Amino acid sequence: MKILLLKEGKGYFIFFLLFLLIDLSNLSAQDRSFDEISIGLNFSNNFNKETLYDYWDPGNSYEAYLRTPIQFGNVQAGLSYMPFKSKNTEQPDFNGTFIYLQWDKDIFTVNDFEVNAGIKFGIFRMVFDKTELYYGEDEIQEHEIFTGLAASVNYKIMQNVGLSFSANYNSILTHKKINLFFVGAGFYYTFDSPLWLKDFLK
Repeated sequence: MKILLLKEGKGYFIFFLLFLLIDLSNLSAQDRSFDEISIGLNFSNNFNKETLYDYWDPGNSYEAYLRTPIQFGNVQAGLSYMPFKSKNTEQPDFNGTFIYLQWDKDIFTVNDFEVNAGIKFGIFRMVFDKTELYYGEDEIQEHEIFTGLAASVNYKIMQNVGLSFSANYNSILTHKKINLFFVGAGFYYTFDSPLWLKDFLK
């Protein structure tokens, strides 16, 4: 696990530095950190086939998140739920949840249209269902670290409402690494941060 973390961490750290160094001269003199908050919902599907899918059928992924600008990009915190149904009666179903923190940077912006990309990390939580039938226990849970890459295209359709199209690559750092690629779409609502919260965070 330690070796996997070092390898993954090195690659994503380089990715982070490259984005941080892109066009730093364009940083606004006015710090917009935490000026607004976006609440978003996304619906996505997994498009690559992993060994995991020899044993379970994945369902759709449902994601909810909070997002705000910071001085060097944007930070996003959220969770993404994805059920897995067993392909045979010898193993239980399980529900997977990605709990994550993400940093990204706008790489292209024009009018109400923007493209951004970044990195994410967090915990993948697995809760196995009806395990009393197999192991004599009511519920078995497992938690694994994951890292990933994220990109999205956002288009504002109203003053506070927009559409989002996303692509995510999540690498779950189990003994045999599991790589999942998601493509999805959703919407978000943006509002000004309360003054007390803005002052507290700044």
